[in-house]
Amino acid sequence: MPSKPKYDALHARQVRERYIRQQRELKSQRTMQLVPVTVVDAFSGDADGLLPITALTGNLAIKVEDWRPLTPPPGFVEELHLEWRAGDSTAYSNLWSESFQTSTSVAFPLDRFIEQKHFIGREGLFHFRYGVKGWNSAFVEYSQDQPITVDRTPPYGSDDPPAIEDPGPVNDTVLDADKGVFVTVPDFVEDKKEFVTVALVWSDKVPPPDKPIVPDVSRLLPADRRVLVPRALVDRYLSGDHYVAYELFDKAGNRSRPSRVRTVAVARGLLPANLKPPVVPLADDGLIDLADARTGVTVEIPRFDQYIPDDDVVVQWGATKLTPKRIGEGSNPFPVRVVVSWEHLAAEYTAPGSAPYNVTVPVTYEVLRGTTPFPLPNADGIEVDVNLAYPGPVNPGEPDPVNVSLDPVVVTGDSNTPDHLTSADQGKDALATVTLYSPTRLGEIITVYWNGVAVAETATLDGNEKPGDKVALTVLWSEVEAGGAGNVPVYYTVTHPDFINPQQSPEKRVKVDAVPIILAAATFPDISTVGGGSLLNCESLRKRTSDGQIGYRVNVPASRYLIAGQEITLNWVLKEADQTADVAGTELSKDLIIEADADKNGIEWFVQPYSVHILPAQEDTANGWAYAHLVYTLTIDNRTVTSQFVDTVVGIQDLGDPSGTCDITSLPEFP
Repeated sequence: MPSKPKYDALHARQVRERYIRQQRELKSQRTMQLVPVTVVDAFSGDADGLLPITALTGNLAIKVEDWRPLTPPPGFVEELHLEWRAGDSTAYSNLWSESFQTSTSVAFPLDRFIEQKHFIGREGLFHFRYGVKGWNSAFVEYSQDQPITVDRTPPYGSDDPPAIEDPGPVNDTVLDADKGVFVTVPDFVEDKKEFVTVALVWSDKVPPPDKPIVPDVSRLLPADRRVLVPRALVDRYLSGDHYVAYELFDKAGNRSRPSRVRTVAVARGLLPANLKPPVVPLADDGLIDLADARTGVTVEIPRFDQYIPDDDVVVQWGATKLTPKRIGEGSNPFPVRVVVSWEHLAAEYTAPGSAPYNVTVPVTYEVLRGTTPFPLPNADGIEVDVNLAYPGPVNPGEPDPVNVSLDPVVVTGDSNTPDHLTSADQGKDALATVTLYSPTRLGEIITVYWNGVAVAETATLDGNEKPGDKVALTVLWSEVEAGGAGNVPVYYTVTHPDFINPQQSPEKRVKVDAVPIILAAATFPDISTVGGGSLLNCESLRKRTSDGQIGYRVNVPASRYLIAGQEITLNWVLKEADQTADVAGTELSKDLIIEADADKNGIEWFVQPYSVHILPAQEDTANGWAYAHLVYTLTIDNRTVTSQFVDTVVGIQDLGDPSGTCDITSLPEFP
């Protein structure tokens, strides 16, 4: 039998008080005679007493209804006790107590509050009650519990809500049918979901992250979570990427974080139609080679229906999509030309292991209205053969045929002066020496070009050569002579029967003094032919309309020595019949700056004035006629070189004119 505890007066009193309190609570729960308090800011009709988030910024107002069935007599005291407990607890905590004198009038309902400090930083379900110790009772009777729910957590908590479900491409057909665009908010877990509202923004710019959105649509979220964005909101923006984000507000008013952004492709207007196959003009010969790549490969897009200037064309060359090309304004912007860069060409070409080294590349395109693609049907795509393989060493300068991995040629003559053919080498063959590269290939052919012309002798590698070996090729004197004097460009190419793309060495300028420089004589384009002979006469005279001057036109023939920016000197003089003595005062010398393209078109000059340089042929000569002596000089390789000349008869007698010489009042004119 257990021993009895020793009597303790304090402990005995605590036991009695606990028993009395339990009995009081049981009696209170049994009677349930006091109505619960009213929480002023709680949502009306909410069974859980949910509080709006705005109510949590201060003390929580409550109202306590009249608990007195009758007016009590004066001289007594009543007590009011306010308590609450958390939803998962059975123990109540006292918030405060107060006393009332029955002689004092009390205005019901009583306005009281729960201090903010009791629920700050807390959330969840709480139960609130009050107890009254009547004037005529030693026991406290308690009201029914009033639930209070504090919700501080928004939908998705601290996470970003997912983006709206993809509505698919949006175009005028969709907008016409739905009067806008329906977007669907992904499903989520939330108490009282039927009270959740959504705020949604539709923009042509990405909404800033971590900032509350400025909504275009705000409404209670439907049960199917589908929200209509009215067409007027979509019509504010052009075709392209539009951006949609939303926020959710629970019943308490907690705002979620901005959702992730959904990009929606919008294409307005009549959509592109009747797309036609692309065209690659440089592939008309059957393939694209290195020369084509150097020229610049383009893909041309023919005209299609229902385009707008802001549409983009995106060409796909192999697996690579090229940079979009805007169609642009204009009455006829077609064909749209899209450049295929060397980088794209090379990236889509891997040389096969054996000849012919062709790679077939598919080419297609799509039209972008904004960001909505309209692809060319698969059947209308084309295929282009590409061959970028070449013999010789790797060329770091692709697609340029000049390969810096090839050593320049070295030219020598009998004088044995590298890259200089001196006068001692005149009339003799020269030698062009090539240093072999790595790797070499059986069957590669080396061809030397002298001033742009291939020399007759070539070398074909037999496979036994090594890098660094020398290959010497003869340049015949006739080939040297045909190339002319001066600084002559010389290079060689590497070719092979299996490769269509040649490689070229860097150009070497060979100084050629072995070939005399011969400048062809200037000519007179208006020279007359009389009795089988040529002469300058009255019919050869011309009038220049710009200044009214009269004289003879001169043409310096085109040659590679007429270098733009350099100077040419032209000299004219009349000579007596002995072609030796100058006619005094008829000398004319003119320095001109050579213009661009003179090497192709020659130079025009005009001998004038007539009275000084031409008329003396009749008036100041012994025989009444003279020879025109015309030469020009150039500086070539720091040497002054004078042209050839032809002494041309100048005869300006005119027996039909009273003056006895030319009638210059009516002559053919030129600008």
